[in-house]
Amino acid sequence: MDRYQPIRPFGKAFAREYKGYMTSRGIKQADIAELLGRNAGYVSERANGKRALDTDDVDALAELTGTNGRDLMIELAQRARGLAVVPPVEDEEPTVSPAPAELPKAAKRGRRKADDVGEAE
Repeated sequence: MDRYQPIRPFGKAFAREYKGYMTSRGIKQADIAELLGRNAGYVSERANGKRALDTDDVDALAELTGTNGRDLMIELAQRARGLAVVPPVEDEEPTVSPAPAELPKAAKRGRRKADDVGEAE
């Protein structure tokens, strides 16, 4: 029996996004392990969703990709939840728009509810 808690669905989705971000930027698990002072197995378990990632893991990836941990954490969490990220306007916090699946059916078809109602005569 595993002595660790099983990873919840969001944790697994977050790990997939973490690994995808890492891979897309050419960062190897060994690079993260070295920065953290850990072995490659530690990073592998977390990047593959077998163990939960923590903020140190995200900070290490952020440092290796030239961003900051907070912004990377937000971006990966939004991706894991399937939300579209809207870039912030100067000095504003990022906002999130609903994913297409969350839009009303009329909006998906490019129509408004008002279009479905006949014009008053």
